Amino acid sequence: MLQRLLLALLITSATCAQAQHQCGIYGGMGKSVISNGIFKKVYIEDIYGVYVGIVYEYEFSEKLAFRPKLAYSQQGDRFKTDGNFIDSNDIDYKLDYLNLPLTFRFFKQPYIVAGPQIGFLLSTEKMSRDFGDVKSNVDYGVSLGFGSKMFKTFFIELNMYQGLSTLVEFDKVFGQSVAVDGKNLVMQLSIGYYFK
Repeated sequence: MLQRLLLALLITSATCAQAQHQCGIYGGMGKSVISNGIFKKVYIEDIYGVYVGIVYEYEFSEKLAFRPKLAYSQQGDRFKTDGNFIDSNDIDYKLDYLNLPLTFRFFKQPYIVAGPQIGFLLSTEKMSRDFGDVKSNVDYGVSLGFGSKMFKTFFIELNMYQGLSTLVEFDKVFGQSVAVDGKNLVMQLSIGYYFK
């Protein structure tokens, strides 16, 4: 599955390179967790996921551009937790997504990227406890990042994504009264290349 997706991304990038506007490819590493609500009870663990994708940039002016992306992204809580405490940290689900950040670039150098993001769930692996299936195959949220161009054709970016849709939700489990509203939270560092 991953090999086919990578091949599709490369073919799309090569086609995009013939267009009038700027196109490129990028990839990197990220840390992802399942937060309890928005920025609540976040546990950062020493496990990384990879992501790779394509980017297209349409400039409205020097300081404003529409900059959508298409990327394969490893998300969720990818660290198996041992223990009896029930919280969002115990939802150890490896999640793979095909994401479409519909972001805008503000300023020229360095720049800010911000906008909505929609993701389509490709696969789920439950590593420890089973809290049920992911509630929706579609994830939506907000993406915010900072970046800088290097040597005219390369760029580096640091992005954060906070999901707004609920992955897993429960208020009582294993006889305990708890309130968990699990959502995606991702931090990613990437390096990219613009085709000339």
